[in-house]
Amino acid sequence: LRQRFADRNGASDTALSVSIIEQGAKKFGIDDDLTSGQKLYFTHQRYMQYLLEKSRKQYWEKNLEERRSTDEVLAKTIESMSAEDREKLQRTLKIDHLSVESFKSVMLGASPAAAMAAIQMTGFGAYLALTTIMHAVFTTMLGITLPFAAYTGATSFMSVMLGPLGIGLSVVVFGLGSYWAKTKIDREICALIVFVLGLHVVESFNVEQRQLPSGFLLEQVSAHDSALRVMQEELSRERERHLQTRARQERAETEARKANEREQKKETQLRELIHKETLLQQRDATVSSKQTASEAHRLRSAIEEREQDLLRAQAEIRVLQEGLSNRTAELRASEDSLRQKVAKEERWNASRRKELSMSYSVHFPRFEFMPNSLRWLASQPVDARLAAESALKELHESREPCALGQRKIASIPNLFETRFQLPAKVPARICYRPDANRIQIQMICKRADLDEELRKLS
Repeated sequence: LRQRFADRNGASDTALSVSIIEQGAKKFGIDDDLTSGQKLYFTHQRYMQYLLEKSRKQYWEKNLEERRSTDEVLAKTIESMSAEDREKLQRTLKIDHLSVESFKSVMLGASPAAAMAAIQMTGFGAYLALTTIMHAVFTTMLGITLPFAAYTGATSFMSVMLGPLGIGLSVVVFGLGSYWAKTKIDREICALIVFVLGLHVVESFNVEQRQLPSGFLLEQVSAHDSALRVMQEELSRERERHLQTRARQERAETEARKANEREQKKETQLRELIHKETLLQQRDATVSSKQTASEAHRLRSAIEEREQDLLRAQAEIRVLQEGLSNRTAELRASEDSLRQKVAKEERWNASRRKELSMSYSVHFPRFEFMPNSLRWLASQPVDARLAAESALKELHESREPCALGQRKIASIPNLFETRFQLPAKVPARICYRPDANRIQIQMICKRADLDEELRKLS
């Protein structure tokens, strides 16, 4: 199995675990942007749903003898449970008396939630998973039909499967499947391994908010974030006003420039008319005719008209220049206001970065947060920061952070990338550089911003 996955994430225990989780998640189309822990959780949940559907279908497809054999398996499972476990299962299923019939009424009834709880609490779910795998590998892939006794006989080692050696046996089963099967069966068996793991550690799947730095004092953090959002909204409105003011100032500049161009054109036309009039007056004074007099009158009228146009243009320019001055003053005031609000936000973020740095030094002592990563975390609302901290916690607790990374970034030496999701299923990335005893968190960003951030980093 290590040889099979060695070219993916390496051959270590952590790398092997990550590979199995990834393959199991792909069986159900689990989002690839989730962390390995989240994939483990959702694969486990989806596999329980899958088992519930299979159990109901398989039971009603059996003949009477096979159903009796299944009932015997259930009876032995219930009898082998401790009194405490039976009482707990009874409370979970909300039944007055725990028996094969009452158990089946829940498993085959209309309450998926109660049935999933039963699958999780007993070995019956793993039994169904095992029979499904045996059928898939032997019947589907090898063309060998096993008798029903082979399925019921499989329960003889279910207690081992659900015990400390369970994972080892799962790996053995997976090794056989890998040797014979293709991708579909690989993923099926990987999902089984993830499911059996989940039976042991289901309580530790989801990280509670109170276990995260920003969730430790959630009310205080939420209040700070609310104030930050108000400040960011004010800054956003100020930026919008600034853009509008700049646009008005640019329009005023354009109008003033066009008015100056029209004035210059009118001045040119006026000079040309005056030049023509001068030439006409310089003609031979002895030559006089009605035509010359008429032409001189026409030129004089045109000159007077152009002079009036030029005066109006000059008046228009004065008005536009005054408007341009006002718009320029508005723009300067807007720039000053924007600078003040940006400086206020930066002071707030600097204070927040300092608080986060102190908090993270306690919660994540192995991490060294680079300025870009702290700046991003400080600017995020509390729900986005909690999502990032959950992924950071998983990375921090990993024995081999290099193996946990989904991708090694080729353009920057020794830089790894791991994935997580922000609220609304927005893909995000954590880029980190492992060292001997420390892990540098180089940057955190949305997936859409990753390429640009990597260019800056390189």
